[in-house]
Formats: sequence, structure tokens, C-alpha cells
Amino acid sequence: MFGFFLKFKRVKRPDATCAGGKCQYTACRHWRTHEGKYSITIGEYNKVVGEPFKLPHDPDSAAILIISTPNMFDVSFKRWFLMKCKELGSVEAVAENVSSPIQEFLEYRLEPLCRKFDALSVEYELLHDYSLWANRKPKILMQTCGHVSGES
Repeated sequence: MFGFFLKFKRVKRPDATCAGGKCQYTACRHWRTHEGKYSITIGEYNKVVGEPFKLPHDPDSAAILIISTPNMFDVSFKRWFLMKCKELGSVEAVAENVSSPIQEFLEYRLEPLCRKFDALSVEYELLHDYSLWANRKPKILMQTCGHVSGES
């Protein structure tokens, strides 16, 4: 399971103002779509993981899990790869210059979102399924995020 975990600070939990899927907050449960984006809170994640994997953030902070679908590879990744081939001149040049194509692709796709958050002064943290501590322990358990969000 590929995933990204975006943590937002100081975001209220959903309440009656979220009726009908229209929400005034950055992220809430009503933000579920068929595009593989799911909203949970840090507290929901922390309740089900062991102490070494708990996130040190306010339990009411909203989090968004973005999960790749098969179309991501067939459409988005393929398009990005062809763009890189054109930019660098050949498949061989991509192989030589891009050490982790999937990682670079994911960063490329999330960069516009991060720029928007930065422009709006939104405090966030972006965790990938490959985000590790110095001791090689995962920073987050993405499969657990999938279960908590209802996706898995």
C-alpha cells in the first residue's frame, strides 16, 4: 500500500457544520472521495498503534491518507516517466539520474499541494510510507492508517 499522511495542526473535528459534505475546515471525515483520499485524526491512529509508533501531535489534529490506485501507475506515473525521458533524453539517462523514480514522482505530485499549504501558512507534516527514523524504524504505519480510515 502506498500512502501519504498529511498532518494538520489546530484543525477542529467535524461537527454539525459539516452536514452534507460541505465543511469549513481544512480536512474532516466528510472529505472521503473515490480518489483514494481519506481523513482521520491523529488520535484515531494513536489509539490503535503501539507506543513506539504513536505520533507526538494533538489527538484532534486532522490527517489525510492518500492511497495510490492502479490508475496512478497507468496514467500519472507513466506520464511523469515519459516527461523525464524527454527532459533527460533517454530511458538510460533517467535510470542514471533518478535513483528512486517512484519517490521522485510522488514528491513531484505533492509539491504543488505543499506550496499551497506554505502560501496559506498551514502547519503540516508530510509522511510517506518510506519515511524512516535514523534507526530505520518507520515513522508511521501506513497500513494501520488505511485500516483506521476505513480504506483497508
